[in-house]
Amino acid sequence: MRLNSQSHFNFEDVTAVSVEKYLSLKGWKRDTEFRNENLMVFDSEFFGARIAIPSSEKFDDFESSFTNFLETIALLEERNEKEILKEIIASYNNMIEIRVVSDFSKNGKLPLSYAADCMKGLKDLILYSTCAEENPQPVCYRPSDRSKKFVDKFKLGQTEKGSFIFNIEAQVENIKNIQMVISEYEIKPLEYRVIQRLEKALEQIDRVAIAEEKISNLTEDGYLHGATANMCEALLKLKPENEQVKIFATIRYASTITKVVGKKDCAILDSKHFWVMDEISKIYRDKTFFQDVILTGIVTSLAKKEHDHIIKNTIHFTTMFDKRYRSISISLSDEDYRLACDTHRDGVEVQISGELDMSKNKWNITKVYYFKLV
Repeated sequence: MRLNSQSHFNFEDVTAVSVEKYLSLKGWKRDTEFRNENLMVFDSEFFGARIAIPSSEKFDDFESSFTNFLETIALLEERNEKEILKEIIASYNNMIEIRVVSDFSKNGKLPLSYAADCMKGLKDLILYSTCAEENPQPVCYRPSDRSKKFVDKFKLGQTEKGSFIFNIEAQVENIKNIQMVISEYEIKPLEYRVIQRLEKALEQIDRVAIAEEKISNLTEDGYLHGATANMCEALLKLKPENEQVKIFATIRYASTITKVVGKKDCAILDSKHFWVMDEISKIYRDKTFFQDVILTGIVTSLAKKEHDHIIKNTIHFTTMFDKRYRSISISLSDEDYRLACDTHRDGVEVQISGELDMSKNKWNITKVYYFKLV
């Protein structure tokens, strides 16, 4: 198969650096003593081969050279050229591939209204996965401005023939700094974590759909690292009305981050999975995560912390709630904090009234109505 500018990926997606990264991870060694700086030459002990590629995608002959290079690598690896091309592009790109398989998509086209729903669903999926990474909650009632802006870091790629495929890509930025941070502190870039959460969500949905996990167990705290109500509702937009469809989801993480070349076939979504998504969304939205309470208990710890040049008076308060002991975090005014210090010293009970936030593992009272001795 000979590739040209009409193939699935535009050659603008391929760079000399991404080719070098791919070959390096595949065990090829660059000949650093090769004298022509306009060429990169690589050797493979495994294949007993030597191959060259222009050192910049800006050179006039890069496209024709890359086409020959791709054919040669495909012959050596005995693999499909299109898959190799995707892996090269994924050297510095995190990629999501959503394949729609249905009777109405066989010719590579979709009804416009359904295509619009898919686009809205995929945009919302990235948006609410980002929101959940910033602040894990079962339901996001208002996306942050930062999340809204971050969505545009993800780009829509060209589709493919035979069924219909949405390709979504997010390029790794400031790669030298990112590599250092990941290797030393294991902190991954946000776009990576957003896709990682999506992968976890698809895994959770699939486990319930094939009866490997109870939905009641999943919805206890599954939103902390995976599916939220909003993410499920976004995925449900990929379900057409009155038509059967299968959605094949594939993820490729930037190999410069993972140090591994390849894809992850995450899930095949069908009617069972869409039912699970709907149930997860309903359960999360029906749960009470915020409640006005009056609680009695003791102050177990005190702390003064500075945040953005503001001193926060924080206490931990142990109380009985729904027949279980709970430790709850509370921020107090200076006056109430002085009272808390006295009660903590004396070991006496206090009563607090406020709005209890139960949406995370660590509960806290977000609005304090009063704080007093019993």
